[in-house]
Amino acid sequence: MSAIQFIKEHGFNKAREVLKNAHWENISYSNGNYYSSSCGENDVKLEDLKRLLESVDLVNELGGVEKCKGYIRVYFYKGRGMYGERLKQAIADYELIYEVE
Repeated sequence: MSAIQFIKEHGFNKAREVLKNAHWENISYSNGNYYSSSCGENDVKLEDLKRLLESVDLVNELGGVEKCKGYIRVYFYKGRGMYGERLKQAIADYELIYEVE
């Protein structure tokens, strides 16, 4: 299962709980269990789940998608591409989760 699908089905609180209870060697999660590899179609990659939660938090902290899109122009204009790339990824993640068009 994709991390996006997991969040849509189980919500942000469950996603945060899954990450909080994971150990450093865990790579995926499925049906209440953690695994050191990802094999099944129901496995959620914890790295993806973490990135998505961080993306949503970043977009929300910066005032929403539209404000973030404005910040993108500023970051690239001022030569701060690294920050702009992360913000672009955060916006894309946010829009996938909330199905923003």
